Amino acid sequence: MYRWVLLTHIWSVFGFLFAHGGSVFAALQLRKERRPEPARALLRLSEISVNASIPFLLLLTASGIALGFMGSWWSHRWVWASIAVFLLVSIVMGVLGGYRRVRGLDPATPEEFSRALDALHPNLLLAVGVAGLVILVWLMYFKPF
Repeated sequence: MYRWVLLTHIWSVFGFLFAHGGSVFAALQLRKERRPEPARALLRLSEISVNASIPFLLLLTASGIALGFMGSWWSHRWVWASIAVFLLVSIVMGVLGGYRRVRGLDPATPEEFSRALDALHPNLLLAVGVAGLVILVWLMYFKPF
């Protein structure tokens, strides 16, 4: 049973990354787009992508908790470090994301909309997300402590 839950955990990571990828690419494209209508379409794509990733995130969390109990991992520090990294990345992405604020500017003048888009930091979000993923994979594969 442990292997099935582990497989579910791994596949839910892939599902999350696949679903969330649309938001990543939309955010990167928003760096260049300043016309309100195409930018709003990208923001909508981002919103749809994030919403599609939520079930995978829930499955990922549930299977991770189950694996912690099934493998008796809770006494190992790498599990707690993984949870801390996951929560830290989630909080940073939520705080720095700011895409909800831009979506809320409807209707807005093109200047207001452009200023709101300039305040976003998709490269920083990408760096935080990739760094978090690399650290999580390292912790779970090597179980260093």
